[in-house]
Amino acid sequence: MLYRARQAIGYARLNRACRPILDTAPIRPADGPTVLSMVSGRDFLLYLVAAKSFHAQIGTGRFYVIDDGTLSDGQRAALASHLGATICPIADIPMGPTPRGGTWERLLRIADLVRESYVVQLDSDTLTVGPLDEVRAAIADDASFTLVTHPGITYGSIAEACAVARADPATDIHTVAEQVLDVAADPTTGRYVHGCSGFAGFPRGCFGRDDVYRFSAAIESVLGRRWWEWGSEQITSNFIVSNAPRVAAIPYPKYRNYEGEPLAGDTAFIHFLGTYRFRRGYYAARVRATLAALRTGN
Repeated sequence: MLYRARQAIGYARLNRACRPILDTAPIRPADGPTVLSMVSGRDFLLYLVAAKSFHAQIGTGRFYVIDDGTLSDGQRAALASHLGATICPIADIPMGPTPRGGTWERLLRIADLVRESYVVQLDSDTLTVGPLDEVRAAIADDASFTLVTHPGITYGSIAEACAVARADPATDIHTVAEQVLDVAADPTTGRYVHGCSGFAGFPRGCFGRDDVYRFSAAIESVLGRRWWEWGSEQITSNFIVSNAPRVAAIPYPKYRNYEGEPLAGDTAFIHFLGTYRFRRGYYAARVRATLAALRTGN
């Protein structure tokens, strides 16, 4: 009960900080990457700040929103007017033989869209606060990227990823899935990175639904219904990004998750994880500064 009350207060304060985004100028869709996000009614204002702050640094592209089923008519209308967004109900996305929920719908729709466009997956609880030179270069080079979670994490072989995971006694879905990656790909030629699918780039034509189906089926053949737990989509996204023809590394901590600690001055992109979004009012403060910059064009 206390947790829910604190969460409600946190969201109220954060949404109050985000509300001036509704007074900023609309974005006109343009040729460039497709920026895809799954958006809930609860995170609607957060998402508008995430989308507009990202676009302010990238300067081009089109927005594609998956409505998780909770957006109101007014929120959908605002997404269309502010972003020119294409809005797709989550129920309209065919799943095939994969888990449902846990953002799997998002990954499968990316598989559809990469046939025609570079796709950037952008979570609603992200904020762009500085130049994204590495991301702009990755898009221009048609190279994949993903957010990494800690310093020193690099793209390596499947064999290396399995070895690291097998030495870890944790039993969360990320660890147990990474322990058996070698059932889904050649351990020496396949590649993997322990990343975060909250922010990732997928080059045109780099994968399709059949690639997702094969990878998912292989891991599920070992883990069974555990593969349906929240987090399995992220393992799949990490694998797909790692095995694109060209891969770009976006540096930590310039691009990072926020977990309550002070951030370096050169941080450009922040993903606010879970309850950390309410820690010390930092997210709301960065939103206010970002909105001030958007209003002045800086």
